[in-house]
Amino acid sequence: MPMPFRFKLLAVLPVLAAGNALAADMPSEQVQGNVRYMTGGVGFDEAEAMRQAAPHYPLAIELAAKPIPRDSYPRDVYLANVRVDIRDEQGQTLITTTTDGPLLLASLPPGRYVINAEIRGLSQQKSVAVGSGSPQRVLFEFAVD
Repeated sequence: MPMPFRFKLLAVLPVLAAGNALAADMPSEQVQGNVRYMTGGVGFDEAEAMRQAAPHYPLAIELAAKPIPRDSYPRDVYLANVRVDIRDEQGQTLITTTTDGPLLLASLPPGRYVINAEIRGLSQQKSVAVGSGSPQRVLFEFAVD
């Protein structure tokens, strides 16, 4: 027996509302040159919205504190206000930003990149190859107080 239109609409409304709620919690996208990116992930709703968006970005960077000593606090202590620079193989800077939260999602074209992350005088550098397949995830852990 076919469902009347008004019941179909009522069944779909909660799904649409959930999608709109996630979009409302999503940080705004920034653009530098031809690269779109966003930073954030502060609070459960914003972090969840960004995690759901991550598969649509070729690169996801996560910024966390590494506890000293190792068992002094739980693993999930995340960092904001981290300066991140992403350069291509030729050394050209594609993104320079200070993060608004522990996550950075970037829409980079396929290629090899060097990522430098710096907070409180501590700096780390990692290389990553971004392809047209599955997104790459890079984790930076800093030994900060």
